[in-house]
Amino acid sequence: LHWSITQFTPASCEINPRNYLERAFTLCVVFFALVGFSYIVGSISGSLSQLRTLRESWVKEFWKVRRFLRRNDVSLDLSVRIRRFIEYAYLKQNDQAAVTSVPILELLSTQMMGELMFEIYHVTLSIHPLFASMISKDGAVHIPFLRRLCSSSISRIQLAPGDAMFVPGESATDMFFLHSGRLLYTKTTSNIRHEEWVDAKEDWLAEAVLWTSDWKHLGWLTAVSEASLLSINPSSLEKAAEANPFSRAFLQVYARNYVEWLNIMELDELSDVTQGDREGDRISDLIQEDDSLVLSRQSSSHQLGKERRLVG
Repeated sequence: LHWSITQFTPASCEINPRNYLERAFTLCVVFFALVGFSYIVGSISGSLSQLRTLRESWVKEFWKVRRFLRRNDVSLDLSVRIRRFIEYAYLKQNDQAAVTSVPILELLSTQMMGELMFEIYHVTLSIHPLFASMISKDGAVHIPFLRRLCSSSISRIQLAPGDAMFVPGESATDMFFLHSGRLLYTKTTSNIRHEEWVDAKEDWLAEAVLWTSDWKHLGWLTAVSEASLLSINPSSLEKAAEANPFSRAFLQVYARNYVEWLNIMELDELSDVTQGDREGDRISDLIQEDDSLVLSRQSSSHQLGKERRLVG
């Protein structure tokens, strides 16, 4: 063992070859030791150089941010919040390895990209009973729609502590799933202030915008910690569903049931937040499980859009 180690280093050893065979063996070991040792040292040096370059780039960008804030007389409180959030978003981006951070993935075909995005997002989508049903039931029928949905309709949104996502009276534009962090939803009815915590991987927000024509937010949504959300655009969802008559019909039935459910609710009962642990079973009841009825609902590719105009 001592002799073997000395072949990789300049160290000496009293064991020496005593014949041609031993000398040939020693030369082969020394040669491979030289190549292996050089490769290991080179790899370590290259990795350290790469890490140093990334570190220098990161430090330089943060120095630019500090200089920008200082030159524009940004208040100390806001400057601290900005720097803290940028650091969080930078580290989060490295941990999540977003698709945009790997440019070579653009070479993937449209179908393979859809499969990749579905693998990334399907766990979060499964929080909602509707999407969970489409994933687990008749997967061969609905999976193509879900892949198009994941690749074209879902976006990531980052929030810093204190950020307001929306306020009462604003027109809703997207449905949201909370992927990480925590949000506080506040709604005032009859001069009484109500607060709800929105928890990650359990609740969802503003679902009504997918099925109604003009949903207005009813309360305030504020981030209490760094938060990451997934948003679904209703127009993109309709477009993704147009190509699949089975998924379109399935969504039409659910949309109709969901709108009817909203119409029978009192105004004070309406909310932008759907608590999955409390209302998941009620949402599940709105999903039509009868395939024959679902298929009988098939109509033109624009009927889903009409369904969204049932509630004003």
